[in-house]
Amino acid sequence: MALFVFSQVPLEPTGLLRAASLVGRSLPEALDIDVAGFEERPALGGSLGETALISSRLSIDVRYADSTARYTLSQQANADPAIALARAAEQRGKAFGMAQLAERCPWVWQVGCDGELETRLTWLLCAALAAWGLGPVLPPDQSTLFGVRGARLRAGV
Repeated sequence: MALFVFSQVPLEPTGLLRAASLVGRSLPEALDIDVAGFEERPALGGSLGETALISSRLSIDVRYADSTARYTLSQQANADPAIALARAAEQRGKAFGMAQLAERCPWVWQVGCDGELETRLTWLLCAALAAWGLGPVLPPDQSTLFGVRGARLRAGV
C-alpha cells in the first residue's frame, strides 16, 4: 500500500526544507533533508486562462539521529480515487473532518522509500510534509487520516 499526503501547496524543494527546519526545532536532534533531485512536468488538462496541472517528483535524503533513508515524493492532482480513500479512512479512524480537509487540497503527494516505509524517519518526514502542505496524511494501512501531531505520535516524539 502507498503512503499519501494531501497538500494545499505544490511540491517544491524550498518549502519542504523550511518545513523540516520548523518541525526539527522541537526535536531533540536535527531533522536534516538534502534534495537529491527535482523535476516538474506539465500535464494535459489546463484550459486557456487556467493554470495547467503540474506533476512533480522530488528525491530527498532524510537523516535523523542514527537513521538515514532516501525518499521520493511524487505529486499528482487530487482526484476522486484519492478522495474516496480519504473518506473511507476517515470513517475507519473516526478522524472527523480530515476527509473534508483532503478534498480541499488540490495536490496529493505519494511518499516512497528505498527501504522500509513505516519507520520513525518516515513519520518525521510526514510531520514536515503535513505542516508544509496543510493537509492530512493517509498511512499505508489506510486506517485513518492524521496531521502533524499524529505523525509525531507515530514517530514517538
